[in-house]
Amino acid sequence: MRLSPAEFEQLPAFGIGLTDICKVRHGSDQEVGTGEFDVAGLEGRIAAVEPANLAFNGKNAARAALGRRVDYGPQPERIGGAAVWVLPSTSGAARGYWDVGHWRDLARACGKAEDRTASVR
Repeated sequence: MRLSPAEFEQLPAFGIGLTDICKVRHGSDQEVGTGEFDVAGLEGRIAAVEPANLAFNGKNAARAALGRRVDYGPQPERIGGAAVWVLPSTSGAARGYWDVGHWRDLARACGKAEDRTASVR
């Protein structure tokens, strides 16, 4: 099933939730920076809903939350009890780093991977 962006409120029915590490700024990683990141708030929100997995859409927020350099894929740390994944950003500005394979690895870990060939750009 494919949802449109306007249907984001239906995501919890699929076991998917969305949140931000920064609630006061928006834009590109360069525009947002890291000064307003609320790592403790993120940890609290994740602990409150107890997901099995937490995925960062790009490296910038993951670096700030984990306090270290990160690579794509599963991380050794847990946040709020959740396994942590760093995935290539879906932003068009980061298209040079796009690799659907990391997203599929997360889907398999969640037991949701579909065995089909798809064109994802």
